[in-house]
Amino acid sequence: MRYLIPLVLTFNVTYLYAQAIDFNSEFDKSISVSDANSNTISSINVWKGDEITITRANNSDQVFDTLTSSVIVTRGSDGLLYNSAAEDAANQQSPEGMLWYEGVLENFNEDELPNLNYVSLREVTNQRMKDVAGKSYIVSLPEDDIFFELTFNDWQTRHQGAGYSYTRTSPSVVVKPNKISLISPDSSATGVELVPTFVWVSDSLASHYQLELTNLSDSSVIDTLVAYLSYTSGIQLTNSTTYTWRIRGLVKDQNLYGDWSSSWIFTTESSTTFTEDELIPNQFILLQNYPNPFNPTTQIEYTLPERSQVTLQIFNNLGQNVSVLVNEQKSAGYHTATFNASGLSSGIYMYKLTTPSFTETKKMLLIK
Repeated sequence: MRYLIPLVLTFNVTYLYAQAIDFNSEFDKSISVSDANSNTISSINVWKGDEITITRANNSDQVFDTLTSSVIVTRGSDGLLYNSAAEDAANQQSPEGMLWYEGVLENFNEDELPNLNYVSLREVTNQRMKDVAGKSYIVSLPEDDIFFELTFNDWQTRHQGAGYSYTRTSPSVVVKPNKISLISPDSSATGVELVPTFVWVSDSLASHYQLELTNLSDSSVIDTLVAYLSYTSGIQLTNSTTYTWRIRGLVKDQNLYGDWSSSWIFTTESSTTFTEDELIPNQFILLQNYPNPFNPTTQIEYTLPERSQVTLQIFNNLGQNVSVLVNEQKSAGYHTATFNASGLSSGIYMYKLTTPSFTETKKMLLIK
């Protein structure tokens, strides 16, 4: 008769951070690393957090343990740990983003830890995971400059459906903001007003956003930091000029930036402009609403070079008509319509100007 003995895997973990993160009183010691001029260039701290236990019973559903945003540990059907944030299954180098050294933290000082002979999990165990019970390892997460101690208590040797458990201290790391999605000006947009409003999608991890606007004609760059989801430049752009813009999120108090968004390209309106002093404009123009973003009212201006039947409609992002601002004959000249969105929810709306010989649609953003 063969007996299957459930095994338990326990991690006793102590974290060291090379990032300057305020954990208040959670550290039991800290040191400073100085350059040749005795200027402090970084701090290393030993994490002393609460212990938590991660358990996967034999033949149970998969268990995922998030150490950082880039290291999420689980066990695959082949019986080995792997990093589900970076790979689909275990291989010879798994878990990706983790390096291992057999030993305990108390035997090394902070200067020695980065220089230990770290190898993969399979290499440090000589590919005999069934023998790891009772052994301790120092684990390095190179991408985040984190070191911690891990002790295996037990390990189920079966492959498919094998269970495990471990105990470790609870990490607390700063996760960088996500890649930002842009809204407007649209990519490849033309006729963009000279004082455009840039709008993007929010990210809960970001406290601020860095906007980079580049003039492709002379390579000049406008770089600004904002705390909102839109930005209207105080600098008037150049007529008939192509620009690119992109955004990245920032955790300002940690000086931690996310990845840049895609770069969108747009071209500003031509030098032909119209003022109220001109009696009759010589072309149809639908101007960008102002203000934008708005709450709850905004002005929409348009010009007519001739008397025309005019329809000015508002649509939501599903293409549903939510308002008709104008539906009548209008004389040649300059016209303004007011849109009141008091009864509508926040979001992107389109406004469409239609005459027998002209149609144009623009976007606007309602933020409540």
